[in-house]
Amino acid sequence: MSANESVATRAPFKSSGLRATKLDWYLIAEIVPWLISGLVVVALVMIMAALLSRAGDILSKGASPILVLQFMAYSIPDMISRALPFAMLFAVLMGLSRLTQDSELKAAIVSGIAPTRLVLPVLAIGIVVALLAFINAETLKPRAFTEAQRVFKDIVLSNPKIVISDGQFFKDTQNQVIYVPPGGISDNGQLRDITVLQAQSGQVPSSIIRAPSGQILRDVGAILLENGTRTTYKSGEARPVTVSTFARATLPIRNLSQGSGLSSDPMQLSVIDLIARVNAYSAQGFVPNNELTALHRKFAEPMAAIAFALFGIGMSLWSLRSNQNFGFTGAAFFTFFYYATTTVFRVMGENGALYPFLAAWMPNIIYAGAGGIFLWLARRR
Repeated sequence: MSANESVATRAPFKSSGLRATKLDWYLIAEIVPWLISGLVVVALVMIMAALLSRAGDILSKGASPILVLQFMAYSIPDMISRALPFAMLFAVLMGLSRLTQDSELKAAIVSGIAPTRLVLPVLAIGIVVALLAFINAETLKPRAFTEAQRVFKDIVLSNPKIVISDGQFFKDTQNQVIYVPPGGISDNGQLRDITVLQAQSGQVPSSIIRAPSGQILRDVGAILLENGTRTTYKSGEARPVTVSTFARATLPIRNLSQGSGLSSDPMQLSVIDLIARVNAYSAQGFVPNNELTALHRKFAEPMAAIAFALFGIGMSLWSLRSNQNFGFTGAAFFTFFYYATTTVFRVMGENGALYPFLAAWMPNIIYAGAGGIFLWLARRR
């Protein structure tokens, strides 16, 4: 091969500063399909996990398929925000593992490309992914979460399938304990000798309702009581305060808190709302560790995509000599490790055992730091 042919062969890989080269576009084209497929897989797994965690409520309420599909649709923005950084880690490790296995990265370095120059296109993808995750979390996610709450309440309230067994106590989330004696429930939902206690757990009942007959109103999620009495008690005392009678009374039954999974998680708020909550709590003299940790996580979790990009390219370049292929196994392991460290640091931050800033950013620091070390070792080689 002549010198001119050699130069012509190596020309497409020649470094050109910050200007995108054919090699840059080649790396991007290798990673992006893995990113899209990883995003779809991870998001679907998260959505299915969310549905399974609420399957008891959904199935017990006889929810219509339309409501379930609506709930799944409104869960997508939340799952995308969570899945994007993990998809980035998966894409970098899978894409670069393929290039390493085929010796394409090694060929690029032999052609005169500095290892650090290969970092730029991967970091560019990481920056784009981080921006997309942040914008989605601040625009679509809060609105979709509100709609998901509404749909889930529709599932529970519009399909209030009440299951009461005779001879057993039934408690709902309004601190109502309902008891029907053995044989007190007929097949058509007629009740006999109903007793309803209203009280906080472990305390003397604030009222006791007794009715000789009643009816389960499954369509509205309530119990109709007939010709009953209601006795009220003073808080903490067993002495009756009032005794009243009624001809008919409708007693709503609600069990929304049983596995609803839709709590006031501060991560579901926008940054502006979260800052307002932090300021309000601070003005009252409270240290809002939970909210402060969530506020820092709002920025740290999208930025994990950049840390993953640096980590993935650094580890791939460092492993060129050994020609190791991390692939799917490596992606699964490092994803689990990130999830584990994130959970540990988050709990520490929410409990005040660690500064909220460190609790939110430490996993990113670990991955970015490890990526920087791998790059330094690769450059020394």
